[in-house]
Amino acid sequence: MKMTTGVACVALWGLVSGATVAQDKVLNVLSYGGPWNEVQEKTVVERFKKETGYSVTLGSQPVNALAPIMAAKDNPVYDVVWMPAEDYSALSAAGQLLPLDYSNIPNAKDLYEGSALKEGIITSFAVVAIVYNTDKIKTPPTSWNDLWNPAYKGHVMLGDLPHSYATSFLVMAARVNGGGESNIDPGFKKIEQLKPSISGFYKNSGVAAQMFQQGSAWIAPWHHGRAKYMADRGVPLAYVVPKEGAPAYLSMIGVVKGTKNKAIAEKYINMVLAPDAQIAWATIIGAGPANKTVKLDPAIASTVPYGEDQVKKLVKLDWATILKNQDKWVERWQKEVTSP
Repeated sequence: MKMTTGVACVALWGLVSGATVAQDKVLNVLSYGGPWNEVQEKTVVERFKKETGYSVTLGSQPVNALAPIMAAKDNPVYDVVWMPAEDYSALSAAGQLLPLDYSNIPNAKDLYEGSALKEGIITSFAVVAIVYNTDKIKTPPTSWNDLWNPAYKGHVMLGDLPHSYATSFLVMAARVNGGGESNIDPGFKKIEQLKPSISGFYKNSGVAAQMFQQGSAWIAPWHHGRAKYMADRGVPLAYVVPKEGAPAYLSMIGVVKGTKNKAIAEKYINMVLAPDAQIAWATIIGAGPANKTVKLDPAIASTVPYGEDQVKKLVKLDWATILKNQDKWVERWQKEVTSP
């Protein structure tokens, strides 16, 4: 059939317009990747698509969520960002997160106290604990100071600053030895004494997992859920919360400034907080639920921070102070810890 130029233009505009609408119905989520994204696919993404008509693109940024957000400024690539507490503090301070409309997030009413903030929500609790190889270490460590045990010489693995696990360990080394976030010297002095025992440094959890699997690392400050995930797959790892306590690793979620999908993004966040999704994260990757109505099987509950008492005991770090000093700490770390 012959088509006039005018009709052809209208038809072409309709096709382009329809394609644009279809393209617009995508929610871009920056997440941790790996098993974290696998759980999202299973418990949130399909349901979200059915209920909203929006598809979800899951980005993976396992090391640093800041870079792509800061670089994009007011033209964001992502609508939603999942991040650790330190990245939340930095993005919030930079004005890169939007205030949340909690009328769109009804599941937030079931969160533990202090989990729903102006521009972000704590979605789960984990700890930076001492992870160790149960084949190599038969007596479980009980203190952060146990990392200096001569029996582990050549097999202690540390995170590398500015990775949050390394920062958490540095602060705990300072706290256990009379310092803290505002007096980090005792931590540096103590870790410098550990240098002969260090087998290597990890910049992300993929490297840490590889070092444990290869046997070069026997013990490390690491995310407790990663130990659980690997142990469930046959790697002989366990973790302990030292008697001095373990720093909380808070996973948080927020909406990026400049998004055109704010209300839809908040609906996604609401689904993340639903009990079934929270149970899946706890079961598969050891992320303790932030939704206090969640009922976990006792076998799972014993592997994650769970319940009012345990959540209250988590060691909360002063990330505002840490971020102010982070550049100086990184420079000092490179000179005093990672240098030969």
